[in-house]
Amino acid sequence: MSLIHEALEKAKLEQNKKRPLKNEEKFLKRNRVTKGPLMFLVIIMLLGALALLLDFVFQKSPLFTLIGRKYQISHVVSDSVSKADDINSLTHNTIPPVDFHSEYNKFMASGDMDRVVSLILQFPDSVNLDIAKDVLGKLIDFDEFDNLEKVVNVLDVRGFIVSPLLYRLGEYYEKKGNLKASGFYLREYLSGNPNPLLLAKAATIYDKLGFHDSALKYYELFLVKGDSGELYSQIKRRYIYLAERRKEDAKIR
Repeated sequence: MSLIHEALEKAKLEQNKKRPLKNEEKFLKRNRVTKGPLMFLVIIMLLGALALLLDFVFQKSPLFTLIGRKYQISHVVSDSVSKADDINSLTHNTIPPVDFHSEYNKFMASGDMDRVVSLILQFPDSVNLDIAKDVLGKLIDFDEFDNLEKVVNVLDVRGFIVSPLLYRLGEYYEKKGNLKASGFYLREYLSGNPNPLLLAKAATIYDKLGFHDSALKYYELFLVKGDSGELYSQIKRRYIYLAERRKEDAKIR
C-alpha cells in the first residue's frame, strides 16, 4: 500500500511540476502576442514626440530662421524675375514695329524736324535719296544747324549727299562761317560741275579762316580754269599778295 501510495504521490508531484510549466509557457506566449503590437505603438509614439521636438527646436533656432528666410527671399525673387520676364516678353511681342514711311510723312507734314531727325538716326537703312534731299532742304530752309549736323554725316556715309545738295550745303555752311563749306564746294566741283567759281569760293573760305596755303592752291587753280573779269582780277591780286607774303615768311624763317 505504501508503495502504491508513494507511486501516486510521485505521480502527483510529477504532474504538479508539469502543470506550472504549461502555465508559464502560456503566460510567455500571451506576453509575446501582446508585447509586439505594444512595442510598435510605443515606437510610433516616441518617433512622433521626437518629430515634434525637432520641429520646435528648428523653429526656434536662428540658423533655421535665417535659412528659411533666405529660401523665402530667393523664392520670391525668382518668382518676381520670372513674372518680369513674362511681362517683358509679352510687351515685346505686343509692340508693333515702327512704320518708318508713315511716321516720316506724319512728322514732315507737321514740320516736326526733331522727330524726323530722330527717326532717321534710328532707322538709317530706311532712308532713300529723295528723303535725304527733302530733309536736308528743310533743315537748311529752317536754319536748323544742330539737326543738320546730326544727319549730314549719316546721310553722307550712305552716299545720299550728291550734287546739287553739295552746292546747297556749301552755301549754307559758308553763311555760318564754317570750314565745311570749302569741302562741299570742292566736292561739287569734283562731282562734275565745271564751274570755276566753286574753286574761288573754296579758296576764299580757306583765306578767311587763315589756311593760306590751301587758299593759294585753289586761287591758282581758279586762275587756270577761270575767265577774265572783275572776279578774276580780284583773285589774281589776292593770289599775288599771298604768294609774296609766303616768300617773305620763308626768308624770315
